[in-house]
Amino acid sequence: MNKEKIAVVVSSPLTVKVFLKHQIEALAEIYNVTVIANMALFKIDLDLPSSVKVIHIPIAREIKVFSDITALYKLIHLFLKEKYTLIHSVTPKAGFLAMLAARVSGVEHRLHTFTGQVWVTKQGVVRWGLRQLDKWIATSATTILVDSPSQKNFIVSNHVVSVEKSVVLADGSISGVDAVRFQPNSCIRFEVRNELGLTSDAVVLLFVGRLKKDKGVI
Repeated sequence: MNKEKIAVVVSSPLTVKVFLKHQIEALAEIYNVTVIANMALFKIDLDLPSSVKVIHIPIAREIKVFSDITALYKLIHLFLKEKYTLIHSVTPKAGFLAMLAARVSGVEHRLHTFTGQVWVTKQGVVRWGLRQLDKWIATSATTILVDSPSQKNFIVSNHVVSVEKSVVLADGSISGVDAVRFQPNSCIRFEVRNELGLTSDAVVLLFVGRLKKDKGVI
């Protein structure tokens, strides 16, 4: 029996490695899965099942007109050739190119996941232009996943997506949490707090991310 084809499109292979690996492994048990990414950005082993095909298309994270047009052409050519049932894109640039290419190619199911907005920290015409790109992603997609209720409320209130077209899975996440690996450990909790000189009832906040304004680090 021929399995239906699914393509996952991202700019950076790190997105696959960090966030999408387990999803792709689960999908590969049922479908023929292809991962499309700019493999030149990072030389890493994605450690995916052997059945998953990995295709390099140079999708730049920044706006580069000639490069973006080339990537768009390659995506359209690939989608027309492979006749995927579903295209799933993550991250802004990959989303814009993949959703546009999928729509032009007549792919029936076009899914994009919003994980943040580049335009939030911008001003003037740049903010307006980047916001329009997100709106075009939402228009080209048939379904929008959003990684948190607060983000969904934000992009709905900014008229990027509609309430009806956007979905938050469970209480929100891009990939869930491995509940076996990440479990509360009272011994480690005591050791770390003791090392830092913190009492057991102290409120501790942890930030993990790039030190950039668009991550909330002022």
